[in-house]
Amino acid sequence: MLAAFAKEESQPGPKLLIAAEPDRMRDSLHLLLKTARGIHIVGLADDSSVALRMVSEHRPALVLLDTNLLGEEMPTVLKKVKAKESQSRCLVLTDTFEQQREAGSAGADAALVKGFSIEKLFQTIEELLQDGQSRSRVRRSASGERIGQDFFTTDR
Repeated sequence: MLAAFAKEESQPGPKLLIAAEPDRMRDSLHLLLKTARGIHIVGLADDSSVALRMVSEHRPALVLLDTNLLGEEMPTVLKKVKAKESQSRCLVLTDTFEQQREAGSAGADAALVKGFSIEKLFQTIEELLQDGQSRSRVRRSASGERIGQDFFTTDR
């Protein structure tokens, strides 16, 4: 399957992998996150096998995992990501609260139900990276506001 790369591997900042089926949401996330200061998108994976290969290859600080990723079920993929790269933080984007609970049980570091705000996404990414090995600060290019506290919430 397709694996697209946003920037060269030599770019500074913590590495982020977006693993989601090709659709408008993934394209929007990619456009939004590639403008963020302090992160480096190492690639886009459109199925679970590509995502797992890219985790091994790039050792990202953060994996953004959509529950609609083609291939294996999200809990299985999440466990395999953690087994391959235990230092990687995993942020799962879910369609339902049940999937959110499932993601937490499977080892997600955070899970957001779709419909979250841009601010909530950036806050969660920033806190996951601060909590992780990279200790980097990620801010939205324009403002970088911080809101909320709970990683397992939605803004709805």
